Amino acid sequence: MKRIVTHKITKKIRQTDLAYTAGVIDSDGCITINKNKGLYYLYPRVSIGQIDSEALDFIKNIFNFVKYKKGRTQNNRQFYDLIICGKKAKPVLQLILPYLKIKKKQAKIVIKLCDLIDGYPKAKKKIKVVSEKRGTYYFIKKVLSKKQLNDRLKLYKQIRKLNGR
Repeated sequence: MKRIVTHKITKKIRQTDLAYTAGVIDSDGCITINKNKGLYYLYPRVSIGQIDSEALDFIKNIFNFVKYKKGRTQNNRQFYDLIICGKKAKPVLQLILPYLKIKKKQAKIVIKLCDLIDGYPKAKKKIKVVSEKRGTYYFIKKVLSKKQLNDRLKLYKQIRKLNGR
């Protein structure tokens, strides 16, 4: 009898499916932390790219909250990319962590980043008013403490080193 792992986002996932997903990520995937809009917005990202869509369709059916896009390679061949970003990466990585072999260190670092993002109190918001001819615009900027920023940047540097960048 096969053991089934239950998770709040997904209904039921077999351990063999989790092991298969880990194998696909180990071979064709990337586990990293991306920067967006400067130093303050570091977010986890798990992506898998393949020319054949069969494995990606299988993973998409397991985790129904992933992004899926098609593109073309330089040789004009069809290319499929499966992307899991932000807080959605944490539960996926926690489920497949025991089965990862090559990218286990990267997964642990991304899980730590997700814990930091969840563990800290929300960033303070500063409101900046910019006046122009057509009207007034309000920009809300999140401000992190130095400790929050340093913790995130430390993890960012660790994963960049592991990924060879």
